[in-house]
Formats: sequence, C-alpha cells, structure tokens
Amino acid sequence: MVHFSANCLVSLALVLLAGRMTGQNTIGLVEFANDHADGYVLIYPDQQGTMYLLNSCGELVHTWPDTTSVPGNGSRLIANGSVLRTYVDEAGGNPFFTAGGNGQHVQIKDWDNTILWDYTVSSATECMHHDAEMLPNGNVLLIVWELKTVQEAYDAGRDTTGFGFNTLWPEKVVEVQPLAPDSGIIVWEWHVWDHLIQDNDPLAQNFGVVSDHPELVDINKVYSQNNNPDWLHINSIDYNPALDQIMLSVPFLNEIWIIDHSTTAAEAAGHAGGNSGKGGDLLYRWGNPAIYDRGLPSDQQLFFNHAAIWTGPGLVPGDPDSGKIMVFNNRVQPGVSAIDLIAPPLDSTGNYVLQAGAAFGPSAREKRFALQNPTDFTSPGQGSGQLLPNGYVLGTSGRQGWVVSIRPDSTVAWSYVTPMIDGVPVAQGTDIVDRTILFQAEWIHPDDDRLDGRALDGIGYLELDPDTLFCTFPMTSHIVHGSSADWVSVVDDRLLLGPDLRIERNYRVIDIAGKIIKLEKDTDLQQGIGLAGMPPGLYLIQFGNGTEPRKFVVSRR
Repeated sequence: MVHFSANCLVSLALVLLAGRMTGQNTIGLVEFANDHADGYVLIYPDQQGTMYLLNSCGELVHTWPDTTSVPGNGSRLIANGSVLRTYVDEAGGNPFFTAGGNGQHVQIKDWDNTILWDYTVSSATECMHHDAEMLPNGNVLLIVWELKTVQEAYDAGRDTTGFGFNTLWPEKVVEVQPLAPDSGIIVWEWHVWDHLIQDNDPLAQNFGVVSDHPELVDINKVYSQNNNPDWLHINSIDYNPALDQIMLSVPFLNEIWIIDHSTTAAEAAGHAGGNSGKGGDLLYRWGNPAIYDRGLPSDQQLFFNHAAIWTGPGLVPGDPDSGKIMVFNNRVQPGVSAIDLIAPPLDSTGNYVLQAGAAFGPSAREKRFALQNPTDFTSPGQGSGQLLPNGYVLGTSGRQGWVVSIRPDSTVAWSYVTPMIDGVPVAQGTDIVDRTILFQAEWIHPDDDRLDGRALDGIGYLELDPDTLFCTFPMTSHIVHGSSADWVSVVDDRLLLGPDLRIERNYRVIDIAGKIIKLEKDTDLQQGIGLAGMPPGLYLIQFGNGTEPRKFVVSRR
C-alpha cells in the first residue's frame, strides 16, 4: 500500500544529504533515519497543561494551550482534530486520593482550543485517574477509584491484618454520555467489587477456591506483598469496537484484563449476559497466572505494565498483526523496559480459549521490542507502545521523556526527547535525563481522517535554540485528497497526478539518500507513474527542471 504527503517544500540540495541523521542534540529530535514511519506525534508532557502535535522533524505543527492545569495523565486525538485529555487543576489534585495518576477532570477541546466539554469525577468517595477513551458513539470511558472502608473490605474477605489504612480503593469503569458544557449521564458502569473471590475467610463474602474462578479477582492478592489502599492502580483503558470489549492495564497485579462492554449495567454487575454470556466477569487476563493460582512466580510475563492496547489503528488493512495486544512492560529486568506483542487465544466464535485448570495463553509473548543496549530504554513507571505500519514500534519511555521508533532488530529509526524540565522548555544541549516525564505518545498517519483539512505547517519548536538544520524533511501542510490541481495520490501502486502535473513530460524519483531510482524523459504521464516493486520508504518526485520536489511514502505491503 502507498501513502502520500503532497507539497513538501524540500530543496534538492538537502535531499542529497545522507539518509540517516544523528548529531550532538540532547533534546528535541535526536535521531532520524530514512526508514522512519512518516507522520505526526501527539505528546502531553508532565507538569504543564498544553498538548503538542509534532511532525517527523520534531517541529511543532499545532498546540492546544493551557496554563492552569497539569496532565492527569492520558490524551487522545479524536475526530475533526479535537483532543480528549485528562487533567488536574494546577492548584492540586483530590486530597482523598493522592496516588500517582490522579486525574479529577476529563476535557474535550476542538482544533482551535475551544473547550467543548469539561467533566469532573472527584470527591471524597471517588476520583477518576490516569486515562480515558472515546467510544465511537461519542461517549467517554473513564477509570475511577471508588472508596471502600476497611470494614467493607474485611466483610468482602480481605485480610486486613496489619493493613494500616482505613480505606481501600478498588476500581470501576464508567461510560459517560457528554452533556455540554460540563455535565454528563453515566449510561454504563462496571465495578471490580462485583467480581471478587477470596479463600481467606469462609465466613466472609466471596469465599471460594481461587483457582476454580479465573474470571474473578482475588481481593487478597496485592502488589509485592505490600498493603496499599490503591489496590490495583489501573493505568490504561482501550476499547475494541469489533469485539465490543474493554481492556485494562492492572500493574499492581502485573496483568491485563478484558471485560465485556456489550452488557447492560445490571449484567455487568453479575456473571451472565452480554455477547460473552459472562456478564461483568473477566473474559481474559494475562501476565501473571499466579494471581489466580494457575501458575508459579516463574510464569510471570508482565512487570508493572502500562498502556495495554489492541493493535490495528494506523496499520495497513490486512496487516497480520492487527487485532493483537501490545503492552508496555516496564520492569522486565532491573533498569530495563520493553514493549511486548501477544496474540490472545480467540476461537472462531470470538471467545477466549481457556483449558481446564490451565492459565490463559499464550505461554509467551510473540514479539518484543527493546534496544540493543537494553538499559538505554528504561521507565519504571509510565510509558506506551504503538505498532507502526512499517512493522516498527513507537515506544514512549515515560520517565525518560523519550519517544523512539524501534526496529524489530532493536535499532533506532527515529527518536525525540521532550525538551522540558518541570514543564518548562529548555535549550538545545541541556541534559534532561530523569528530569522530565511523558505518560504516553500517539503516532498519527499523514492521511489520518482526524487531520483532514487541517493546516500542518511548521510553527516553530518546543525547545529553545532549536537545531533547525538537523532534519532535512520537514512535514508541511496535510492535503485532502483531490483538493488541488497540483497533487499526487495513489491507486493500485500507481502515483496519479493532478491536472497541473499531467502535462509534465520529465520526472525523476529520488530516495532519501539522494539516489535517483527512476528517471523518465518525454513520457506521457496521463496514466500516472508505476510504483510496483519499490521497497518501502520515503521518496521524492521532481518534475521538469528545478520544480519543487513532492514527497510520498511507500509503506509495508
């Protein structure tokens, strides 16, 4: 499949430079190779409230400014160039829920930064946190802590001996229908409190054999044997519209969970109903089978995980990795993080396969993305991974404030270091190791519908004293297909031309290293230019003599 970006204003002299760029830069764009996945990156750095959209050269193309808040932490680009973000008032978060990831508010802004919706879940008994997800119907899924007293925990079967706290914070997921400007209706909800088991106290609620019920959560399994009111610390939420399911990252149990969204709220509180017939019970869990007594500590696969997502958005249709699960594995070894891809065991009816007495498969990850020197990529908290259409992964090492495109061979194709300390931009050359945080980043294809019709010319850089000559291929305006007489587009491996270009007779195609790979003179361009057999990569086409080159990308087929 071929994609394009038209009207890239690049001088031919710059084109002839080497195809891989490195230098002494410490912040902003620090590495750029010719096989990077062309596109944009959305970031939402810690300790400040503005969201930023960058091009492949690390140049700002759009911002959603805010000076009165800090991240809370998640962010998404949604329809029509609008954004969804969670945030905390700059004056401070909820005093009753003081764990990391405190969120309080969720907000939708349009492209022009106008606030369309601003909703709050923050009180003495509940508080949203970490992440939010927009559903296709326009509703929003939120992760929410809810408060239970230590007596309620004891009654539910929690061993409270030496607990040391007077509350416990289990989780719920709520689906909110926005009502502008600052209200909403909860139309669906799911509570982990409705799906517990314990084998500690036969006189308490939820008593049973844990290994007989992998669909339930053992209230006595705790993170590293440490008691903590923030019991589960769910840190990401993702929705699969094809399955109508929700996936959660549960780092304090070193697991991911999948639940059925097709249920009614009443069914979600029980053990029957929905497409699965299992109500709100866990449909699938993976990462640490010892948590439900179907494995040993040596079987653990996830270690304080973040950002569990289904792959698919942004990939080429039919990509064999679509529908798999990608998760940021923060602590695979001391000082080492990685991004893992797994294939969940779905049968022909869409149910997750589980053999009697066994743990949920797979027994091992399918792929791992890490760096050749593993300790270079290390984030004990935060982080995300996103599979790109060229088979690489965009990894966000959150505690390093570093976004990096990782090849399957563990080398780097592109990387960007957030040029901020405590939310304040700094100058090129500054050492910011362990002094900035980035919860996650999102890569966006140049032809993504969410950016249709939006001007994406460079507007400057986030860092001070930027190195503007470091990158030779600045992205410019995103052009809607067919919006001009002077464009290129693609159909069936042919580069088709607008009417102003069909009259040209001479052209040449140049790869990013400056090599001329196709040269034609006095040829008829009415039917376009064949591209079959060209390797994936970034190319320029130049017509006539001295005209502006236009950029197009051949993606993985």
